[in-house]
Amino acid sequence: GARFRVGLLDGRELLAKVVGTDPSSDLAVLKLDTREKLPFAPMGRSDELLIGETAIAIGNPFGLGHTVTTGVVSAVHRNFKAEDRTLFDFIQTDASINPGNSGGALLDLDGRLIGVNTAILGERSAGIGFAIPIDRARRVAEDLIAHGEVREGYLGLSVRDLPPREGAAEDASGGVQVTEVDPGSPAARAGIQRGDRVEAVNGHAPQSAEEFRFRVRDLDLGAAARLELIRGGRRVEASLTAVELSPAMALARPPKGGLWVL
Repeated sequence: GARFRVGLLDGRELLAKVVGTDPSSDLAVLKLDTREKLPFAPMGRSDELLIGETAIAIGNPFGLGHTVTTGVVSAVHRNFKAEDRTLFDFIQTDASINPGNSGGALLDLDGRLIGVNTAILGERSAGIGFAIPIDRARRVAEDLIAHGEVREGYLGLSVRDLPPREGAAEDASGGVQVTEVDPGSPAARAGIQRGDRVEAVNGHAPQSAEEFRFRVRDLDLGAAARLELIRGGRRVEASLTAVELSPAMALARPPKGGLWVL
């Protein structure tokens, strides 16, 4: 596999090999070629972050190595557009993040890793930077180390975007509707039906079929997920578990319409 040189704060360089990459989440795992026990930042949790708490960013902005900046957590669960795609569920911070910060650490006041700095709006920082939440980065890294790739979960349903409700704002989303349920799938066993409107996945309301697909990809395999649905004008809750996608499932027929949620 590809090999890289990793520079340390004391000026040394170590060789590293790529364990695995996940382009869709913009993350990779490298293994350093050394027997030395190196210092590391302990992982925190991103699901407990509070708006306004202090955040510390570390990186190499404009080639200025090991630069530290501070700010606050400006928002959590932030979606934003970058070029031709939408990125979902990021931490937003006003800790100065500039070109060269990508891949750097976002820390809390205890020095725990809460995110991986990854994007800014525009060519230069304007107090608006984004980081991948550490809870997601941890799951991706664990899969890359154990399997060399990120495992896809299988729910067995397809969804489509709904048009905005009558009288809604011009840029409002109509939500997401289930169009197909695979017999025998986790979705079928949980009682999900064609025509159900998805209101939330584990408390997060998807604004599009694309975001719903992202939310499902982010589920821990084998852990229960809670879907809130609207069926016939009443709210219904369903609990289901994403299972690992097998080759047979991957070769199953595509949906007649909408987005297949593996």
